[in-house]
Amino acid sequence: MERITEGSNIAIIGGGMVCKEILQIIFSDSFKGQRPNILGVADINDSAEGLKCAREKGIYTTDNYKELFELKDLDLIIEVTKNENLRETIKKTKPPGVSLIDHFEAVSVWNLFQIEEEKAKLLKKLQNNKDDFGKIKKLFEDFSEHFEKIIAERSNYSQKIRKELLESERTTCEIIQGSTIPTFVINKDH
Repeated sequence: MERITEGSNIAIIGGGMVCKEILQIIFSDSFKGQRPNILGVADINDSAEGLKCAREKGIYTTDNYKELFELKDLDLIIEVTKNENLRETIKKTKPPGVSLIDHFEAVSVWNLFQIEEEKAKLLKKLQNNKDDFGKIKKLFEDFSEHFEKIIAERSNYSQKIRKELLESERTTCEIIQGSTIPTFVINKDH
């Protein structure tokens, strides 16, 4: 997975809720001094949550993701649409040298951002309570619970995808096995 660091120049394709949450974390106080540069956000839905959030933060927005490819110094595109065809098109048409994090990898990035945000909050609270073991213990337990929640959400997401893939595979097998007509199955590469 591509490493996102301070000064990385990023564009996000898909302005939905995941985009909004990523932007909120990146622009939180926890990321001051290590914030990547969000150059633009694209979504065909003008009222998408992430698009609105980007506008509020003064970030360039568009309904045409291809306009993001023209942004100066673009390093990375994060695609959060869950549209496989769009992901493939972006992969083929993005500028050379620009990396792509697709919607599956974006969940990991989102999780890492959440953990970094919580870690920064914890460190600040630990500084303020360094002489109170009881509070330190409670802060650590709260951090651990939050970390466990992120892991559980990630696991549930992975299991949901696995279930959808198995269901799709089962449906395809039933269609092919139930057909009395001889059938050839050819993928997109023939």
